[in-house]
Amino acid sequence: TPLPLRARMVMPVLPPLLVCAALAVDAAIDRARTSRASWHLPVAIVVGLAIIAPAARAMIVLATRPQPETAAFMHVRAEARDPTRQIVLVCNYRRCPSVANFHFGFEVPSHVTITDAVDFARRPKPEGALVRALVNTNRARDLDHVHRKIDALQLPTLVRHHYLRLYDAGDGTQLWQALQ
Repeated sequence: TPLPLRARMVMPVLPPLLVCAALAVDAAIDRARTSRASWHLPVAIVVGLAIIAPAARAMIVLATRPQPETAAFMHVRAEARDPTRQIVLVCNYRRCPSVANFHFGFEVPSHVTITDAVDFARRPKPEGALVRALVNTNRARDLDHVHRKIDALQLPTLVRHHYLRLYDAGDGTQLWQALQ
């Protein structure tokens, strides 16, 4: 059975391919300079646009796409400005603490606890903390059942996007009981 072709498997081929492409473009430019044909300039323009247009489109999409996860973490960061308030962020995916670390500038305040739903349910219910529940269906393929439990609670929504929601879980009692 042949191995599946993945994008990373093509990476060793890219350097020689780029060298060959550069040599071919250089030869085409030299041929166009020495030739008297009038069709070389329009062909060069079309080829240039065919190369530039997809890259420009990709950059525009990256710059203008919605960033709901950033908005959700900005909301939590704004609440974390008060150092006297204990905040627990419960996520429905296991990599949430590392993702949150990035959104907090690699300095998560000591009064903010970030945990996944499984660990939250295993620990004693937090007392006196403000609990937020972050549901990201794109990242939570391994804990698919958890986001259904959280969504079923119908908690007040702070940030909503088609694949991400940040809920106000109050003191966390209802959420903790649902995840048991």
